[in-house]
Parts: sequence; structure tokens; C-alpha cells
Amino acid sequence: MRIADLCATGFALLLVWDVYATVQSLRRSSRWSWKHTRLLLVSFLFSVSCGMCAVSLWTGWFRAWMVAPIGASYLFMIPMPCYFESVDRVGWLHAVRNLLFVAIAVACFAIATGIIPLSRLDS
Repeated sequence: MRIADLCATGFALLLVWDVYATVQSLRRSSRWSWKHTRLLLVSFLFSVSCGMCAVSLWTGWFRAWMVAPIGASYLFMIPMPCYFESVDRVGWLHAVRNLLFVAIAVACFAIATGIIPLSRLDS
């Protein structure tokens, strides 16, 4: 199996997880609010970005800039509550989550701008 196929499968799984987690988050509250709208907007950006990367990897049309919206999504997720309520209740765990999101976003932007060339990821 090629590395591109593994990455594409990973992006597809992230898309499925995001849709599931978004639906679960929206079910928790019956009242619509700006928080719900923001959750849907960030989820939509993340899902479309992951889907675009998965399809482009499977078809051979992938370009490095395509991971930039995923990085932006992770930055937009930082102020949002976590899907797992226990992460929001434990301060140090929430801080680790936010640091992980920043690291993923920086890596995505580094790949998108060519600071980390895709050829380095293939070895």
C-alpha cells in the first residue's frame, strides 16, 4: 500500500469522525446558538478539507497547499469545547489538547508553504 493511500484513508477517517462528533455535540443541546453555528462552520471547513485531501490523494491530484485549511481548522477549534467533556474539566489535559492543535496547525502550514517538503514525509 502506498503512503498516499494511507494518508488518504486517514483523512477520510478524520472526515467521518468529524461528522459523527459534530452530530453528537449538536444533540447535547436543544437550543440553537452562535456556539452551534460556529461549531458547524468549523466542522464544515474541516470536513471539506479532509475530503478534498483524501480524494486528491487517491486520484493523484494532491498539492501541498491543500493541507492549509486543515491547519486553519485546528486553530479555529482551540477556543471550542472538546468533544470529550472530561478534557474540558481537567485543566492540564485541555492545555495539552490546545498545544497539540497548535502543533498540528503549524505542521500543516509548514507543509502548505513548502517549509516541510512532501518528499521529506515520504521517507
